[in-house]
Amino acid sequence: MKKKSLTILLFAIATTCIQAQVGINTASPKSTLDVAAKNATGATTNVDGLLIPRVDRQRAQSMTGVPASTLIYVNSITTGAAAGTAINIDAPGYYYFDETNVWTKLKTSAAADINIYKDNGTLTSNRTVSQVDKTLAFTGTATNAFSVDGNTLSVDAANNRVGIGTAQPTSQLHTTGTVRFENYPDYSLLATNANGELIEGNVNFDDLGIPRPAVFELSTNITNFLNGVPEGGKQNVPMALVANYTGANGITFNASTNQITYQPGLYQISFVYEAKHDSPGCTISSHIVDFPGVVFNGLDDNPGRVHSTAAHIEGINSYYGGTVTYTVKLTTPKVWRIALGRGASGNCTGTGNTLFKKSTQLSILRIGN
Repeated sequence: MKKKSLTILLFAIATTCIQAQVGINTASPKSTLDVAAKNATGATTNVDGLLIPRVDRQRAQSMTGVPASTLIYVNSITTGAAAGTAINIDAPGYYYFDETNVWTKLKTSAAADINIYKDNGTLTSNRTVSQVDKTLAFTGTATNAFSVDGNTLSVDAANNRVGIGTAQPTSQLHTTGTVRFENYPDYSLLATNANGELIEGNVNFDDLGIPRPAVFELSTNITNFLNGVPEGGKQNVPMALVANYTGANGITFNASTNQITYQPGLYQISFVYEAKHDSPGCTISSHIVDFPGVVFNGLDDNPGRVHSTAAHIEGINSYYGGTVTYTVKLTTPKVWRIALGRGASGNCTGTGNTLFKKSTQLSILRIGN
């Protein structure tokens, strides 16, 4: 037996020296080492194959100076540890020593075919995807096309909705539970509390300079308006409140006294009137509006007087109108009565003066503090 083995070995060496190729079970090797099956076909029971060195994990881990491409079969992982050169050895199987100086599992075709697009799986360690300048896009048509941990995050691709805390979002962004915001600007309509929850901010309409109106109108015509009222005198114009959006720091209206109470702030007030004065010799009508402001002669309703004068024809078609606008900054609350008076530059007195409803209006804009 020893003689026969030696003869075969010498023959193999001689063949190698001549051809630089070795054949086992073949006289014409086609590569550096060509191992042919002794029985390539048929039903014989003898074993054909190549036995790779079998070692346990500890043995593989203990090897030093291992050339890259060395192939082994790890038959046990009960010894050693998944560390060092054996960091990838976590199950029995074939491993090869790669260029990074670790044993790497030789994956079977079945294992290599597993991917997240058709197979379930579990991450064995942390993973990082470096997109660099590439994009990652998902498309879908399902109502819960993409989700994280049930209802933690749900993307409804069918209706273009995102749910946080719900898997059935009913709007483009649907959250269930509290929302936390941080580093929100202090000067904002919205702010956050100590828990990071969204609350009303410390900026209001006054800070932003957004006008907030209050609108009044005359509901009934006033005939013989200002009859018997002297120059500089005024007559009450009882109006109805149409709308008031000036807010808690704006104005309030007492309809029974026809008085408006202003809170401190910056206001723009516009008094619009439409009238006619059918009186002989009447061609110039002059009116005054005393707006609220700084106390004048002890009266809160007579500080800011503005004249409005209009020329018109005489007789039945003696229509005229005007708009008087005034801006005032009040530092204390003021009570003001809605009234229109007789100016100094007209020539109309007596009866025949009619102040028309609807087109006689008052508009108050709160525009700041």
